[in-house]
Amino acid sequence: MVEFANSASMLGYILIDDEKTCCETQNYFEHQIKNSKSMNTSGNRDRKIFFNKMYEQIENLGEKLR
Repeated sequence: MVEFANSASMLGYILIDDEKTCCETQNYFEHQIKNSKSMNTSGNRDRKIFFNKMYEQIENLGEKLR
């Protein structure tokens, strides 16, 4: 049986054992990992781009909350 845990809230998880859903989730994560860069091995330029995008997203969300 294949299962994965999906965060339902800050307090708990939902266990899913549907084979199709588990397969699609596994494929999604494998694709994400394949197309990701390691922060450990990336250069300063890549880290700067990444963190600037994150800071921008945080600022945008902060503006929406105000």
